[in-house]
Amino acid sequence: MVRTDKILQIIFIVFAVGSLLGTPFKPYPMATAVKALPIVFIALMSLLYLQKQCLLITAGFIFSATGDVLLELEIENGFIFGLAAFLTAHLCYTAFFLRLRNYNRKNAVRALFFAVYGVVAFIIFIEPAGALATPVAIYISVITLMGIAAALTGSLTACLAAAVFILSDSLLAWGKFISDLGHFKISVMVTYYLAQYLIYRSVRDKFYKVLA
Repeated sequence: MVRTDKILQIIFIVFAVGSLLGTPFKPYPMATAVKALPIVFIALMSLLYLQKQCLLITAGFIFSATGDVLLELEIENGFIFGLAAFLTAHLCYTAFFLRLRNYNRKNAVRALFFAVYGVVAFIIFIEPAGALATPVAIYISVITLMGIAAALTGSLTACLAAAVFILSDSLLAWGKFISDLGHFKISVMVTYYLAQYLIYRSVRDKFYKVLA
């Protein structure tokens, strides 16, 4: 089963790379499904290989995939709906990480860096967000809390996952509210897929389901 898990992780990476390679050719048929497919797949992996107490992580992946779809669809308030889906995903990740919290000086210092990010993000993004300032402020608060919760677990992988996820969302916000990212738009999805994979790895290392 361990070998099968590794094969599935490779398939996830192939799906993610395929989605990234297709980015310059958007829009193309099924582009939305291709974007969400790697996260749907990693959600399936978490159901298969993570213990039952990790269902919050699985739920986070599912809400993330939902957010991927909503952000791509050309519907009214699509950005708000997508933001809400990702906010819910981060709440799921936060709730799970808080279960593993371990208060000590080292973890507190790591958590402090995420708290500082939250302050800086408010300064940078709230005013340019304009009419979306309130939902953006809520989202910044939640993702900062997710980073703090990941830091308090003491897991370097979880901490890195949170940092990369925050980087991805910050790049997305910069491109939407401040300045177009141009050819660097792909960096949003590179960091996004990497962050989701690191979340899976951080949990898998501790809660791998031993199957007969």
